[in-house]
Amino acid sequence: MVTVIITQEVKDFMNWKKTFDSLKYFRDEHGFSEVGVYVNSDNPDSIVLFLDAPSTESVERFFNSTEIKEGMKRAGVITKSNINLLKRIQ
Repeated sequence: MVTVIITQEVKDFMNWKKTFDSLKYFRDEHGFSEVGVYVNSDNPDSIVLFLDAPSTESVERFFNSTEIKEGMKRAGVITKSNINLLKRIQ
């Protein structure tokens, strides 16, 4: 299991959130679970996502998929997503 931290800027948070919610089925298909969605306190169009995923390979497949690339366009993502993968040390 890996935790995925994604930061990105969007045109409009409410539009982004609607698209994000509509793609839940696709996250579920790839074994992702939502940990949290956050916005910058000074800029609600600056988003930070925390997701859990089964593996680094599943994250790569997910973000390289046409479905997600098109979804990000529909959602109004205006910056390159910064994606960090973390493995928990127990």
